[in-house]
Amino acid sequence: MKSRKHIALWGMVIIFVALAICMNYFVVQDTIPHEVFNIDGICINEVCSNYFPTSFAETQPASDWIELYNASDQCINLGNYYLSDDKNDLMKCNLPAVELMPGCYYVIHSMAENEPLDEREILNFKISAQGETLYLSKQEGVLDIVNVPKLNTNTAWSRLADAGGDWGRTELSYGFSNNQSKQIQEKIEPPDFSVPGGFYAKEFELTLSAPNESTIYYTLDGSDPSIESTVYEGPVLIEDMSENADVYFTHTGIKSVNKSDKMTVVRAMAIDADGRKSDVETNSYLIGKEDKICYKEMYTVSLVTDPYNLFDDREGIYVRGKEVDEYVAQGGDLHDLTTIDCNYQIKGKRSERPANLEIFNEKGESILAKKVGIRIHGGTTRNCTQKSFSVYARDMYDGENTIEGLFGEDTVLHKFFIYTNREGTKLRDVLVSEMLADRNMATQSLKYCNVFLDGEYWGIYLLAEVYENLCKMIDIQSFIEYYASMLYLNDSDWLNYNARCYRSVKTGPGKNEDGKWRWGVWDVETTMYDASANTFHEGNMLSWEDDALAQALMEHEEFRKQFVITYMDLYNNIWQEDRILPIVSELESNITQSYAMYIERFWEGENINEFTDKLKKFLLERKDYAFEHVKEEFKLNADPAWLVILSNKEGAASFKVNTTTINFPETWWQGLYFPDYPVEVVIEKVQGDNRFLGWYTEDNKLLGTENTLIVNLNEETNIICARFAFD
Repeated sequence: MKSRKHIALWGMVIIFVALAICMNYFVVQDTIPHEVFNIDGICINEVCSNYFPTSFAETQPASDWIELYNASDQCINLGNYYLSDDKNDLMKCNLPAVELMPGCYYVIHSMAENEPLDEREILNFKISAQGETLYLSKQEGVLDIVNVPKLNTNTAWSRLADAGGDWGRTELSYGFSNNQSKQIQEKIEPPDFSVPGGFYAKEFELTLSAPNESTIYYTLDGSDPSIESTVYEGPVLIEDMSENADVYFTHTGIKSVNKSDKMTVVRAMAIDADGRKSDVETNSYLIGKEDKICYKEMYTVSLVTDPYNLFDDREGIYVRGKEVDEYVAQGGDLHDLTTIDCNYQIKGKRSERPANLEIFNEKGESILAKKVGIRIHGGTTRNCTQKSFSVYARDMYDGENTIEGLFGEDTVLHKFFIYTNREGTKLRDVLVSEMLADRNMATQSLKYCNVFLDGEYWGIYLLAEVYENLCKMIDIQSFIEYYASMLYLNDSDWLNYNARCYRSVKTGPGKNEDGKWRWGVWDVETTMYDASANTFHEGNMLSWEDDALAQALMEHEEFRKQFVITYMDLYNNIWQEDRILPIVSELESNITQSYAMYIERFWEGENINEFTDKLKKFLLERKDYAFEHVKEEFKLNADPAWLVILSNKEGAASFKVNTTTINFPETWWQGLYFPDYPVEVVIEKVQGDNRFLGWYTEDNKLLGTENTLIVNLNEETNIICARFAFD
């Protein structure tokens, strides 16, 4: 009986092996002998699955690629061949009918973002940077299989010799022979700094250390260290560099009479006996400035990149560039220039440069130290002397693609801005965001900072949060509040360039998780200049009257009513002079010393109060003009009238007037409203043991005992009284 079981078991094994052999006949193998593809003489020669351009000079598309090589002595028509990343669909991508000459290379790209590629030369699949298998086939069968491992940015998986059998991670040799390509070596640990970057009262000696038999190279000018840099042989004196003349700020064209503050920037790398390199380590030190008020008013940012990345006439992203300089030198006018972009106007991946970012709080404590990518940010502000930066977190720089906690414990960002603008007060963006923070629209998180660029003071900036998941249904109230705000504040540049809308990509019980589109405040540097301007009809290329959505909504009376009511709610609770001017004064006082240093740097000789005086003048004069514009646009019949709400007990309840909750500071509140539309007043919450008795007129007539009262205004002052009893 036992013998029969053994026979049955062996029978099953034989059947299983036979089936496996049969199945194997039909399944593509993951390894093919070298001589198989030599039958046709064409092979996959190099693969880049994680390409990111680092230079304006790089002409190939900003996309991943596969390089083919013709190792035969015959021309090969590629139209007979296919590439695929799926062994079950080997004919996924038919190659274009191109004649590939003997000994030549052909590169086909994956789909690139914002790149003008011929559709015939694009793979219809993307190459995974995490690793995958690629197949080169023709109708008769598979010719080549390459198992591509996970690749770091700008690393190729290449045959170490053209058409050879050995593979390795190498430097890129796009469209050229692999025979001279350098293999990528493992990195060693970077040098250790004895003192971290930060604020220090006195000069000190910095010690650098690295693994045994490694040589340390370092720089003090912001440049990337190399074997041409200073060799570390002993402690480095870290001292205040502020007496040194500006080197990089001279590229702005501003001639500073007074010397500016500077940070001492140390950048170091190590190389061992086998030639293996470390990453560059960077630390910035502010020496002897601990008593300066300006660094206690706001954050301090040190942004360090090789000066070549900013100021080189061919590759620098902060300058006009060689071609434009030559055009101007020959008498050309920049305003007439249409065929050449200044370097700082170029956008996209090619304009991104590696940098080191350090952020210190008002106490001089480090809150962020990170390797990042930077680009010039903005539209027309790219032409300004003081330029803004977009900052990107990517794993290609330090293995992490997020920045956490910069704008609060729960914030996780892939990108943010180090932002400045053209307006002189440096108040408008923060002022508007604070004014509208509690309204039904998104506002940016903003933090003031003094910025040092490659160690030199570069002025006041704002750390600015980027809206995540920005941009069908509309949250009408958000639309109204955003448009009403920009109209009252006379933003002349909002609809053309700076209007932003967003919605949640998921639906759920959370705030705003309803899929509706909402509006957000963005780049308000052009607000609050001309108090008399009618923003309904004036603007930079576009205005309210040109906005199709606004004009369509204006056809609906309910929208018109809600817009007028909300507009006045915003005025009464945010823009009234006695409410907003104290906020301006407080913001102004918070940055007094930093602002004085900024004015000295960029506006030497100017009256330090000139810019803020103009802002305050607008806020004082805007009301009468704005009310007249609304009355005209919405064809209202009367001027605004006062509504006064009295309470017989201080702090007895919180009230809501139309769209705004009001916590009475005393026992009264007043606001202006157009009598064309009624005002809704609601007692939202009665506090403590108070009991609401009812609404009364000034002469003691009962208007109602419900919490909600609809008030039809006359053209005089309208007074209502809320009465409470204490139980």
